[in-house]
Amino acid sequence: GTLHVFTAAGRRALPPMVACEAPVALHADRSSSLIILGADGELRVWSGLPLAPTCSLCCSAAPILSSDDDPPQLSLLPDLAPLLVNSAGAFVYRESLRAWLSLGDETFKGSVYASSFTQRSTPKEIEQQPL
Repeated sequence: GTLHVFTAAGRRALPPMVACEAPVALHADRSSSLIILGADGELRVWSGLPLAPTCSLCCSAAPILSSDDDPPQLSLLPDLAPLLVNSAGAFVYRESLRAWLSLGDETFKGSVYASSFTQRSTPKEIEQQPL
């Protein structure tokens, strides 16, 4: 998939970027950041768009994705950490750990880490919960 970046005035800001193969989810926020997830699980986060783009994160979300899932919901936390919500729950990637952290344990409902997050939960609802 080719990603085309434009300025607010509608001018092309960058040459077309080959971001990933077959993008399945994309999210942009008001702080000039963009997150994209490819069908192969590759996830990238860019900040400083459109005039000073930087790839601030490149990681794989393949371990937390399932081929029979609907496309996950993506958003960025204020520190640009990616938040992914799918049928298995809500996950945040922490670069310092180089790992996805589950925000709830869906396999044991009696756990103190059990989550009520669903794929239909809004990113605002999730962002308001303490990590």
